[in-house]
Amino acid sequence: KKIWLTEFACADQNFDVSMNGQIRFMKEVVPWLEQEDIIEKYAWFSYFTNEWQYGITNPNPDAGLVHGNGDLSPLGQVYVSLGPNARRLGNASDPIFP
Repeated sequence: KKIWLTEFACADQNFDVSMNGQIRFMKEVVPWLEQEDIIEKYAWFSYFTNEWQYGITNPNPDAGLVHGNGDLSPLGQVYVSLGPNARRLGNASDPIFP
């Protein structure tokens, strides 16, 4: 059976979980997910500064794909740009309520 990886991000406080750290993590992981036969779909887990219930203490944890106004964040722009993303769950053109 193939795997659906729902909700992934770098949330280990021993690593850089800032926006720039998330970008580095994403650039390494997403291409791997795209080429692995066992991965059928995947979805990024967004969390933002002061919203992570597990108390990440690393300064400025930010894994948000969008800003409060709905515009893509720098991380969101990277996520959209990484390859064909045929396995990523959802597309911008998908209806929210089908």
